[in-house]
Amino acid sequence: MKYLGIDPGSSLCGWAIVDMEAKQVLSKGHDDLDTLRKLINESSLDGVMIEGTIRYQMSNPVDLLLTTIMVGRLMEISEQVGMIAVVMNRPNVIKSLTGKWPGRTNKVSKTQLQGIVQKQLGLEKPIRPQHANDAVALVLAVLDPVKAIVNVKPTRQKRGKTA
Repeated sequence: MKYLGIDPGSSLCGWAIVDMEAKQVLSKGHDDLDTLRKLINESSLDGVMIEGTIRYQMSNPVDLLLTTIMVGRLMEISEQVGMIAVVMNRPNVIKSLTGKWPGRTNKVSKTQLQGIVQKQLGLEKPIRPQHANDAVALVLAVLDPVKAIVNVKPTRQKRGKTA
């Protein structure tokens, strides 16, 4: 089962094709739309995941426009080959991979995310570039999330009256 992950950033758009059965990254890169189109047309992909850009704070409107154009083109490609697109934002990706909601106490840096992906796939080295790593993290978050530990208090047995 091969899946395409796309991480549109404010300056670079990372992508990766992941074989989930073999737990391997087949191809990765960033901002090379022609290579990505060629791979999509040559590969039999089972799905596409795109990281949501709603929460990004982009100071440059040109960056936002270019990212939107990139995502629109990729969505068009995915519709041509009949794949299902799943959109997830970065906090949800981190929650799926760590079991904890990222916030003030649970911050996850780009380097830490590389370590999480490296460990989950059993890789010797982290995936580079970081934008491609984020795309792999997105695929893993959707298809292979960490089983979160639920903290449940044990129930007490009621004491019976003794005679």
